[in-house]
Amino acid sequence: MTPTPYDLYQQLYERRDQLAEVRATIDKAVLAYGSLDPAAVGTDTLGEPVSGPAALDETRDALARLARILTLADTAWDEATRRASRLRENPTTSA
Repeated sequence: MTPTPYDLYQQLYERRDQLAEVRATIDKAVLAYGSLDPAAVGTDTLGEPVSGPAALDETRDALARLARILTLADTAWDEATRRASRLRENPTTSA
């Protein structure tokens, strides 16, 4: 059976909290990594050598990019659900 427009909307609506949870997790990580002192962190000896401060900067940059992407995803989710909430089955085509 083909899902109705309402069923599809409900699936999106019910998953919205998951995106909010991920955003909250990343926001907390941004703050936590932002509070670290670059002079107080080091790195392991695995892989390509990198200093603690450089690894911390790269981590902060990646988290900031991720936060921006999640903001864009949040906006797109709003747009998608706003339009999806308007969809109904066309009575002339439903059986």
